[in-house]
Amino acid sequence: MITFEYISSFKKTNTYKIICEGVLNNNIEDLLLGEDPYTLSYSTDSVKTIPSQVLIGIHILILDSKISNERVNEAFRNLLITRKSVCLILDYIDTYLIYKSDNKAIKLEYDQKFKEIIEKKDDYIKMDCFKNLLALILKKL
Repeated sequence: MITFEYISSFKKTNTYKIICEGVLNNNIEDLLLGEDPYTLSYSTDSVKTIPSQVLIGIHILILDSKISNERVNEAFRNLLITRKSVCLILDYIDTYLIYKSDNKAIKLEYDQKFKEIIEKKDDYIKMDCFKNLLALILKKL
Protein backbone atom coordinates (compact mmCIF):
# COMPACT_ATOMS: atom_id res chain seq x y z
CA MET A 1 0.00 0.00 0.00
CA ILE A 2 1.28 3.44 -0.88
CA THR A 3 1.02 5.41 2.36
CA PHE A 4 0.48 9.13 2.84
CA GLU A 5 4.03 9.37 4.20
CA TYR A 6 5.43 7.68 1.10
CA ILE A 7 3.42 9.96 -1.19
CA SER A 8 4.61 13.02 0.70
CA SER A 9 8.22 11.86 0.43
CA PHE A 10 7.92 10.86 -3.25
CA LYS A 11 6.50 14.28 -4.16
CA LYS A 12 9.82 15.82 -3.09
CA THR A 13 11.90 13.78 -5.54
CA ASN A 14 13.31 14.78 -8.90
CA THR A 15 11.67 11.64 -10.33
CA TYR A 16 8.24 13.00 -9.38
CA LYS A 17 9.06 16.36 -10.96
CA ILE A 18 9.95 14.61 -14.22
CA ILE A 19 6.75 12.54 -14.13
CA CYS A 20 4.66 15.66 -13.43
CA GLU A 21 6.29 17.48 -16.32
CA GLY A 22 5.44 14.63 -18.71
CA VAL A 23 1.84 14.50 -17.53
CA LEU A 24 1.26 18.24 -17.41
CA ASN A 25 2.82 18.68 -20.87
CA ASN A 26 0.53 15.89 -22.15
CA ASN A 27 3.53 13.80 -23.21
CA ILE A 28 2.31 10.63 -21.50
CA GLU A 29 3.57 8.26 -24.20
CA ASP A 30 7.06 9.77 -24.07
CA LEU A 31 6.96 9.59 -20.28
CA LEU A 32 5.96 5.92 -20.33
CA LEU A 33 8.81 5.15 -22.74
CA GLY A 34 11.34 7.27 -20.87
CA GLU A 35 12.06 9.42 -23.89
CA ASP A 36 14.05 12.60 -23.30
CA PRO A 37 13.48 14.71 -21.26
CA TYR A 38 11.53 12.09 -19.26
CA THR A 39 14.38 9.64 -18.72
CA LEU A 40 14.36 8.25 -15.17
CA SER A 41 17.06 5.59 -15.37
CA TYR A 42 20.74 6.33 -15.38
CA SER A 43 21.87 2.80 -16.12
CA THR A 44 24.09 2.12 -19.10
CA ASP A 45 21.79 -0.40 -20.75
CA SER A 46 18.76 0.35 -22.90
CA VAL A 47 16.34 0.83 -19.99
CA LYS A 48 15.42 4.50 -19.94
CA THR A 49 12.73 4.52 -17.29
CA ILE A 50 11.53 2.65 -14.24
CA PRO A 51 7.92 1.45 -14.54
CA SER A 52 7.38 1.18 -10.78
CA GLN A 53 8.39 4.81 -10.31
CA VAL A 54 6.25 6.00 -13.21
CA LEU A 55 3.22 4.09 -11.90
CA ILE A 56 3.67 5.55 -8.42
CA GLY A 57 3.94 9.05 -9.88
CA ILE A 58 0.84 8.51 -11.99
CA HIS A 59 -0.95 7.06 -8.96
CA ILE A 60 -0.29 10.30 -7.06
CA LEU A 61 -1.33 12.45 -10.02
CA ILE A 62 -4.60 10.50 -10.33
CA LEU A 63 -5.26 11.03 -6.61
CA ASP A 64 -4.55 14.76 -7.13
CA SER A 65 -6.88 14.84 -10.20
CA LYS A 66 -4.05 15.92 -12.52
CA ILE A 67 -4.64 13.00 -14.90
CA SER A 68 -7.36 10.43 -15.43
CA ASN A 69 -7.16 6.67 -15.75
CA GLU A 70 -8.70 7.12 -19.19
CA ARG A 71 -5.79 9.29 -20.37
CA VAL A 72 -3.23 6.87 -18.92
CA ASN A 73 -4.90 3.97 -20.70
CA GLU A 74 -5.13 5.90 -23.95
CA ALA A 75 -1.40 6.57 -23.80
CA PHE A 76 -0.65 2.93 -22.94
CA ARG A 77 -2.77 1.72 -25.88
CA ASN A 78 -0.88 4.11 -28.18
CA LEU A 79 2.55 2.64 -27.35
CA LEU A 80 4.02 0.96 -30.39
CA ILE A 81 5.35 -2.53 -29.87
CA THR A 82 8.89 -2.67 -31.24
CA ARG A 83 12.10 -4.49 -30.33
CA LYS A 84 13.07 -1.37 -28.43
CA SER A 85 9.81 -1.10 -26.45
CA VAL A 86 8.45 -4.62 -26.03
CA CYS A 87 10.33 -5.44 -22.82
CA LEU A 88 9.50 -2.08 -21.29
CA ILE A 89 5.80 -2.60 -22.05
CA LEU A 90 5.98 -6.08 -20.52
CA ASP A 91 7.74 -4.57 -17.51
CA TYR A 92 4.83 -2.13 -17.08
CA ILE A 93 2.36 -5.02 -17.22
CA ASP A 94 4.36 -7.09 -14.73
CA THR A 95 4.78 -4.12 -12.40
CA TYR A 96 1.09 -3.29 -12.63
CA LEU A 97 0.08 -6.87 -11.80
CA ILE A 98 2.08 -6.57 -8.58
CA TYR A 99 0.89 -3.01 -7.91
CA LYS A 100 -2.84 -3.66 -8.34
CA SER A 101 -3.03 -6.11 -5.44
CA ASP A 102 -2.46 -3.27 -2.94
CA ASN A 103 -3.39 -0.12 -4.86
CA LYS A 104 -6.58 0.72 -6.70
CA ALA A 105 -5.85 4.24 -7.97
CA ILE A 106 -4.61 3.07 -11.36
CA LYS A 107 -6.65 0.68 -13.43
CA LEU A 108 -4.30 -0.12 -16.30
CA GLU A 109 -6.09 -1.76 -19.20
CA TYR A 110 -3.26 -4.01 -20.31
CA ASP A 111 -5.18 -6.97 -21.78
CA GLN A 112 -5.24 -5.78 -25.39
CA LYS A 113 -1.60 -4.68 -25.39
CA PHE A 114 -0.57 -8.02 -23.87
CA LYS A 115 -2.59 -9.84 -26.54
CA GLU A 116 -0.82 -7.83 -29.27
CA ILE A 117 2.54 -8.77 -27.78
CA ILE A 118 1.62 -12.46 -27.60
CA GLU A 119 0.52 -12.35 -31.25
CA LYS A 120 4.01 -11.06 -32.17
CA LYS A 121 5.97 -13.22 -29.72
CA ASP A 122 7.88 -15.04 -32.48
CA ASP A 123 9.53 -11.70 -33.30
CA TYR A 124 10.84 -11.28 -29.74
CA ILE A 125 11.18 -14.76 -28.24
CA LYS A 126 14.98 -14.77 -28.59
CA MET A 127 15.26 -11.68 -26.39
CA ASP A 128 16.11 -12.68 -22.81
CA CYS A 129 14.14 -9.81 -21.31
CA PHE A 130 11.09 -10.85 -23.31
CA LYS A 131 11.26 -14.49 -22.20
CA ASN A 132 11.85 -13.60 -18.55
CA LEU A 133 9.12 -10.97 -18.31
CA LEU A 134 6.63 -13.10 -20.22
CA ALA A 135 7.21 -15.98 -17.79
CA LEU A 136 6.74 -13.67 -14.79
CA ILE A 137 3.51 -12.27 -16.19
CA LEU A 138 2.09 -15.66 -17.09
CA LYS A 139 2.71 -16.85 -13.51
CA LYS A 140 0.70 -13.89 -12.21
CA LEU A 141 -2.23 -14.30 -14.61
